[in-house]
Formats: sequence, C-alpha cells, structure tokens
Amino acid sequence: MGGRWSPLAKGSPFPADRALPRLMGEALRGNEFMGKDTKATGTERGFALISAIFLLLMLAALGAFMVTMSGVQQASISQSIISSRVYYGARSGLEWAVHLATAPAVGSGVCAASTNFVSPPAGLDGVSIRVECNVVRYCSNQSCTKETSMFQITSTASYGSPGSWNYAERKLYSGVCRSTQETEDQC
Repeated sequence: MGGRWSPLAKGSPFPADRALPRLMGEALRGNEFMGKDTKATGTERGFALISAIFLLLMLAALGAFMVTMSGVQQASISQSIISSRVYYGARSGLEWAVHLATAPAVGSGVCAASTNFVSPPAGLDGVSIRVECNVVRYCSNQSCTKETSMFQITSTASYGSPGSWNYAERKLYSGVCRSTQETEDQC
C-alpha cells in the first residue's frame, strides 16, 4: 500500500462500501452526535416554540403599554395647557373688572352686574369668560358727599362642556374698596 490513503482502501476505519462525502452528509443530517441519540423526548418537544410565543407576547404587551402611556401623557399635557389658559382667562376678567372699579377716569366706580366676553383676548381661543360684580355703597355723612363703595368681583372662565374630558373651569374672587374721601381709612 503505498502512496495515498483512500477511504475505500483495505484497513480503512470507514466501511468500504461508503464514500467519505456520503458519511459526512449522514452525520450532519442524522440524529446522532458523537454516537448519542439527540432526538427530543416527549417533555422537550416544542419548548423553543413556547419560548418564542412567550417572548412575542411579552413584546406585544410592552408595546401596548408604551402606546397607552404615550396617549395618557399626551392627554395630561393637553389638559394642563387648557387649565392654564382658563386660569389666565379668569385672571384677565378679574383684572378688567378691578380696573373699571378703581380707575378714576375710566370707571369712576362703575361695575356692571354681569359681563360676558364674546371674543376673549388673544391666546384664549375657546375660553368663555364671565365677570360678575356686586356693589355695596354707603355714605359716611348725611349729605352723602363722602361715599365708600365695596366691590365684590367674581370672574369665571371655562373651556369645553361639563362632563367632557377637556372641560376646565376656574373662578377667581376679589374684593375692592373705593372711597371718595381724602383719607382712605373708610376702606
């Protein structure tokens, strides 16, 4: 026996009737690994499939949670913006009424019983503002030349309709005293 070794030669560790490529193919396709059977038993079958399905379900649940949280966060931010706009609407109505009650040239102590702003100031689109004012006047002398006025002002601003998710309402109150006397000790 000289020269080259052949799997078909006598004394070969491989059976003489099989070729080396065929042996390699069977080893790769078969159920044996180093002489041991690698077939799954009854309890091991489908374990990879169950694990994959479980992983997919967990990822789907995580995705659904993230979408839900994103929607909740968006609604929370929207409600916060609406609430701020409504607060500043109520505050602007209150400041307007206080100005009318106290400014000597503009209001001279005039206070409308109820006022609705049809077109609110810029930036308060959709906010309805209602200002109510009650005045109590009393005189400190018989001829009523020295008059003191007490203004109770309520400013209410709202957005949306009651019961809806985007409804917001704010009420602000203020009390203003105005006296025609030179000394302001009456207020």
